[in-house]
Amino acid sequence: MTTADLSSTFTVGLAARGFQVTQASAVVPAQSITDTGNIVLDPSETVVEEAVMSKGNLDITVTNNLPLTGTVTLTIPSLYFGSPDSTFKQNFELITGTFTVPTVDMAGWTMAMDFADQYLDYHYLITTADTDPNSVTISQTDNVELNLGIKDIYFSAVTGQIESQTIIEGGGINIESESKIQSATISDGQMELVISNNIGGAADVQLSVPELVRDGTGLDTVLTIDPGDNGYIIVLAGYNLQPVSLDDQRLTYSTTTITQSESNTYYLNDSIAVDIILPGLTFNAVTGYISQDDNVETDVIELDNDTKVETALIDSGQIQLTVRNFIGLEADVLFSIDELKVGGASLETTLQIISSTEPVQQTIDLAGYSLTLPVDDQQVNYTSTLSIPTDQLLSLTLNDSIAIDVLIDTLWFGSITGIIDTVDVTIDTVEQEISALPEDMDGFEFANVEIAIDFESGITIPVFLDLTMEASNSVGEMETSSITNWNITDSSQVIIPNASTLINIQPDKIMAFGSARVGGDGTSGTVSSAGVIAGLLSVRAPLELEIGPNATITTDPELVTKADAAETVPDEIEDVVVFISYDNSFEFGSSLTVLMSQDTLDFESGAADILVDALLITAGGTGVDSIDLNDNRLGLFNQDSMYVQVQVNVLGQTDSDGNPIPSRFLSTDEMQLNIYGRIQYFVDGPELAGDG
Repeated sequence: MTTADLSSTFTVGLAARGFQVTQASAVVPAQSITDTGNIVLDPSETVVEEAVMSKGNLDITVTNNLPLTGTVTLTIPSLYFGSPDSTFKQNFELITGTFTVPTVDMAGWTMAMDFADQYLDYHYLITTADTDPNSVTISQTDNVELNLGIKDIYFSAVTGQIESQTIIEGGGINIESESKIQSATISDGQMELVISNNIGGAADVQLSVPELVRDGTGLDTVLTIDPGDNGYIIVLAGYNLQPVSLDDQRLTYSTTTITQSESNTYYLNDSIAVDIILPGLTFNAVTGYISQDDNVETDVIELDNDTKVETALIDSGQIQLTVRNFIGLEADVLFSIDELKVGGASLETTLQIISSTEPVQQTIDLAGYSLTLPVDDQQVNYTSTLSIPTDQLLSLTLNDSIAIDVLIDTLWFGSITGIIDTVDVTIDTVEQEISALPEDMDGFEFANVEIAIDFESGITIPVFLDLTMEASNSVGEMETSSITNWNITDSSQVIIPNASTLINIQPDKIMAFGSARVGGDGTSGTVSSAGVIAGLLSVRAPLELEIGPNATITTDPELVTKADAAETVPDEIEDVVVFISYDNSFEFGSSLTVLMSQDTLDFESGAADILVDALLITAGGTGVDSIDLNDNRLGLFNQDSMYVQVQVNVLGQTDSDGNPIPSRFLSTDEMQLNIYGRIQYFVDGPELAGDG
């Protein structure tokens, strides 16, 4: 036998017929065992394509019934972390018996499945250790079992089709108001909703607000939402607002969200949020304890007038207020006008408004108030402020209001400053009898007469005068003179043109008439009711007369009787010489003639007796002249009655050609006459001697 015969290997040829090995003992070399499997999801309406786990545990329990040890590599391709390339793989030691592998945290892992095949597939590789030199006994029932369990799973996102879910939530809407509303009918306004669907997928949201009632039923509506923010507006006109109570001023709401079964991506860590606001509701009627800002109404009264008022002091006038109360309760109304002031304070008064729709009139006396306005904004602004009591349970119909009609009635101003519109004033006709001019001044012509009207006025606005003066005399002669558009504010002295034509007809009366226009030129000024315009008419010296060659002053015949004389002229007077000494400062001279007759017709026919015949007094000179009254002339004085007429022929100045030139006389001009006489008396000698 050789050493080769000691080989430890040998071959045994066996032929088996009709037997089955149920157990064997042998040296088992290293073995590789692979297996695959899957975890099938229970049938459901939810079909997952991908699902990101936010929480969960993977439990692995191994039961090794083989008398072998080794290692296990577990791979689950349906699980990956972050990227599909990072699939789940776990290595652990294989020991005999039943043991658990440390739990694997599934947070962040993604589960991926086929939409049509809802399972997780996995496979594992078992590599056993070589038992050499030991023999182990292996039974046909020996095996290795892996139990995989994913428990307590929460998904942050799911892509697929999930089973319809029902989500019920609720909340309250605070009514931000100092009022306590029992009920209120909404005339205008809306509910604005923003439903934020952060889960994903479409859903139907049923919204119920029991405190918003219409036709006896609370608001109940269904809204369809998509992923993201969904905005809706629900018109609330016609609804009745009924807060929970007077002390709990809230509206409550509930939402029932039913997700729709469809393929989408769902973010299960998020939620569906409902945000509700009720902006700017307007009510027709409100019942409750009303607390609100005063209701302020403003309006204007346009001053439709061409006069532009800057300031005006009111003497008399009033504001008439007609009030109609449609809100159905008593209230206080503060009425004010800033443009009307007294003592520096604006007009302000409180009106007690009764609960009546019938018109109620109230008046405000404006005497003593001042009105102040900008020239370019001629309107009066008035404000009415309505105050409603807050401590009473009230029912208000808010479409109605308190109507106040304002009438400023017939203002009389004591003074006004501004741009005054044209006021036309008719000047009443003034008639003045003229008695200062001498009569029967034939041949006299006034050459330089000044008639002036001096006005005094406290009015600072322009006053334009149109004036006509008309002179007339008893024989029917008439002359007129006019001025137009004379601004007596700029020039207070009005000069009447052609005044001499009025005087030269020797008028017995002068009439003045016309009109005045006050304001209207666009300038600002002041007018006062106490202000007057006074005019003084004067004829100013010096007077200049043109004295013609036949200028004569003739007096009316004057009757003289013996009763008028102290005594008659004695028959013994034969001759009287009258001496006249004169000093004449006038620029004209005169010739004096005295006529006497018992019949006035003799003066016209020339048959009158001449008492003084053409006594000449020279112009601007002095002298002495005499008149010889002889027996014939003296006899005229012994008649029972006699008419006397004086004729003065005025001798005016002439130029070198003999034409009349004006002669002036002043109030200081005078003519002094000194008359004295010499009497020749006839003495009868024998009578003087007597009888002895």
